[in-house]
Amino acid sequence: MKDITQKYLKSVKKLFPIYGKKERQYIKNLQTPLQEYAEEKEDLSYEELTEEFGTPSHVISEYFSEVDDEYLFWQLRVRGYVKKFLIFVVIALFMLIGYRYYLAYQNYENAMEEHMIYEETYIEED
Repeated sequence: MKDITQKYLKSVKKLFPIYGKKERQYIKNLQTPLQEYAEEKEDLSYEELTEEFGTPSHVISEYFSEVDDEYLFWQLRVRGYVKKFLIFVVIALFMLIGYRYYLAYQNYENAMEEHMIYEETYIEED
C-alpha cells in the first residue's frame, strides 16, 4: 500500500512545472490524508486512489487554482533565467575547452618544428 501511495505522489510531483517550497509543503499536506486512506483500506489500488483524491493532473489543477499567480509567474521567470544562465555557462565552458585544445595543438606544432626528430648526414668521399 505504501508503494501505491508513493507512486501516486511521484505522479503528482512529476506534473509540477516548478518544485519549490510551497509545492513541497503541498505534497506533504497531501501525503497525510493519502496515508490515512491507505491505512483504512487493506487492498488499495491506484485506481481507488484516483477515484478518492482525483487524478494527478486534477490535483495539480486544484493546486494552481489555489496558489497566487504572482508566485507562479515569478518562479517560472526565475527558472527561465537559471536555464539561460546554465546554457550560457555550458557554452562558455565548451568554448574555453576548445580554445585550450587549440593552444595545446599550436604548442605541439611549434615543438615539432623546433625539435629535430632525425638528422641526415651525408658523407662524401674526395
